[in-house]
Amino acid sequence: MFRFQLSTERNQVELIANGQGQSIPFQVIGPATEIAFVEELVEQHFGSLCVKPGDLLDFLQNDPWIQETFQSPTVIEGEFEAALLDAEAEKDLFQTKPLGQKLVSAGVINLDELEQLLVDYQPFAANQRLGEFLRLNLKVSGPMLELLINPSLYADRGFNDQRLGERLKELELISEDRLNQALASQRMNGKRLGEILSNQGVISEQMAKFFSEVQLTPAGEIEFAS
Repeated sequence: MFRFQLSTERNQVELIANGQGQSIPFQVIGPATEIAFVEELVEQHFGSLCVKPGDLLDFLQNDPWIQETFQSPTVIEGEFEAALLDAEAEKDLFQTKPLGQKLVSAGVINLDELEQLLVDYQPFAANQRLGEFLRLNLKVSGPMLELLINPSLYADRGFNDQRLGERLKELELISEDRLNQALASQRMNGKRLGEILSNQGVISEQMAKFFSEVQLTPAGEIEFAS
């Protein structure tokens, strides 16, 4: 978790994010006027509230509008060494990521969609886990959530021996008709199935890459082919 605090003589604002990674969605908490002010500045600079923690802290320390309005930012919580890991190291830490970040890594949703989902989830956070919320609202298929939350359940189902299309179908990420159409195209042009499906807009390039590389260990954990 990362928590940055901005203070005035009367009020405090916190920028909070759960997870590790290159870019993660931050939420601004505090008085409404200060929230709107900080959100606008961050979005104008980065284009989104999904930001690399180190970049966000640097912005808070150096932006003239922030400096004029607030005292120097304080890091309440945050492990920056973990946040600066490269992409290969992040893959090794896949099991430790929050569910939302796993969904982004798998290409099921993008960072903007994750940010909106977390906003929608906030009123239910006290009574529901994120996985339950996603399942009940049909945002993500049940089998997909099951793989990410309890991958050991798939370890004995021959998952590692499945081809990309079989995996996508079993996880209800594509329909059988879509798969058959893509396989027919593959027989005609010889392209990779993932490339065909992503070019057709059926799945994202990230999803095609993820499910082409992912494997389950004998202990039932997700790892990636080298």
